[in-house]
Amino acid sequence: MFNTLQLSAKGFAAALTVSWFALSVLPSPASGVNENSLPPTSDEASTLIGRIYEMGADHGQPLYIFKRTETQSGSTTNVLREYTYPDGDLASIERVAYDSGQMVSYELEELQIDAHGRAVIRRDPVDGNKEKIFFEYTKGHGPSAEKHANIEELKSDTLSNDSLVPYLFAHWDTLMSGKKVTFRYVVIPRSETVGFEFSKEGESTEKGKHVTTIKMEPSSFIISALVKPIYFTIETDGSMHVTQYTGRTTPKIRKDGVWKDLDAVTVFGK
Repeated sequence: MFNTLQLSAKGFAAALTVSWFALSVLPSPASGVNENSLPPTSDEASTLIGRIYEMGADHGQPLYIFKRTETQSGSTTNVLREYTYPDGDLASIERVAYDSGQMVSYELEELQIDAHGRAVIRRDPVDGNKEKIFFEYTKGHGPSAEKHANIEELKSDTLSNDSLVPYLFAHWDTLMSGKKVTFRYVVIPRSETVGFEFSKEGESTEKGKHVTTIKMEPSSFIISALVKPIYFTIETDGSMHVTQYTGRTTPKIRKDGVWKDLDAVTVFGK
């Protein structure tokens, strides 16, 4: 599973993304959010804006703007997540499709490094009672392109970027009791799912509001050595919502002529 550490590092860089906060404004856990599906759509949750800043930099001009847009047609929900430069040019795109609230496909385009991939959920052709995830990922074009593909059995706790926050809120009481919450996370650049876990990091007050910090980190010691923990800052006064995300994000940063992984602070708001 972890036979190529270089792929591991690059794969997680692309996959650990601010789009987790596509559903960052949610009702409280007591309202009964299903852990593996989208919560009811509202005008407030249909569009979300985030501004991405380099770690340690002043929050003036952002490096990127994140925008999530949701559209519905019958039982189908389509989510578009765009990461743009301040001038509007695209850096990365993600698309997620749901049927009756359950994810059926997830696509990723990394325009900065000429890469794209997807994960599609289908019935097992041999055992119709099971579902599997079909992965594919390509970097580059032509004969020299790097290609990866894989098939996994779908686990009940498998999450995409869009379903991370609903899952977190669905297990809020467990987290507040000091216990960890584990899950499988879809990593398209690796063409597989990887084990992660949520845990409560602490509580504090920011700008007069009570906030709780939740840490997300790989459950594997090997992957933990490659990826720093990711932190969700959640305002818990009144309507619970994610205000900030700190950690690895999808768009990269170009330094010394090379696209490198970007650890960033993403601030959310209208």
